[in-house]
Amino acid sequence: MKSGKQITRRQMLRGLGVAVAAPMIVPSSVLGKEAPSNRINLGMIGVGRQGLKVNLRTLVHMREQKHGGVYITAVNDVDNWRMKNAKDAVDKVYQNKDCRMVEDWREVIARDDIDAIMNSTADHWHVPISLAAVRAGKHVSCEKPLTLSIAEGRVLADAAKKHGVVFRTDSECRSH
Repeated sequence: MKSGKQITRRQMLRGLGVAVAAPMIVPSSVLGKEAPSNRINLGMIGVGRQGLKVNLRTLVHMREQKHGGVYITAVNDVDNWRMKNAKDAVDKVYQNKDCRMVEDWREVIARDDIDAIMNSTADHWHVPISLAAVRAGKHVSCEKPLTLSIAEGRVLADAAKKHGVVFRTDSECRSH
């Protein structure tokens, strides 16, 4: 070595022992395909018929995709009964009780652990909710129609570009 320091065989074996033991200490979920860096934490905003029966059913099973999973971590709806049904559906698939019911959509967007939202609300809410999410740096999948006017569409497209997020039109989860 150029520094003049020699590593003894004992030091090398000790270092190797730590490297070998690390996977036994660090859960495989941190290092493997289930690693947090390989998944998208998703908040569902609007879990009525379209949100629950089509979008949630598709998205809740995307955790097994080879390109990293989607995990629904929060659900929101103005109807508590629908929100509870959505939470129960997510928890049943994931076999835990981690999904959170959030009564205000703004709180879903404000959460640091949410990477993206699925906006399945009524048409007149698509732009206000999607725009707030984009401005918060969240990726957005939004039901059609995206907007009520061309001008609203331009505002959304410009905001997504400015904030460097993906914004996609959802058509019954036909694209991934």
